[in-house]
Amino acid sequence: MATTRACDRGGAGAGSSAGDVARAALKKHVEEEYHDLSGEAFSRFMDQLYDRRSGLIDSNKVSDNLGALHAIVVLIEVKLGESTAKVSKISAYIRNVFESKRDPEILMLASRARGCLAQTGGAMTADEVERLNILTRLRAY
Repeated sequence: MATTRACDRGGAGAGSSAGDVARAALKKHVEEEYHDLSGEAFSRFMDQLYDRRSGLIDSNKVSDNLGALHAIVVLIEVKLGESTAKVSKISAYIRNVFESKRDPEILMLASRARGCLAQTGGAMTADEVERLNILTRLRAY
């Protein structure tokens, strides 16, 4: 399904063929695992995937942080096995970025990820995004 939402266009680093290929490959891999694995096995797969993103966000390397955030945007866009756990985990990762990172490029991509999360809709998503907005405003003071 082709859309023109900002989340689908890559954002920071967009336009690079390698980045587009990597995002498409991650999305395809997650979709294939969803179809190939049972519900519980797919949940474990996603937990491992989220844990890897968490490790990259905790890294001191900007490239790791950016890679994790690009992957998070892709994971937000994948509409498989949606759950409140997904929203909570992604929101926690984005919150961690706002609390611990100072690099403008990282913060811009985290803001984009926050916007993508908001676009997914739902009451819990709105609550999580509002918490992120409050955190961002508090950091500005």
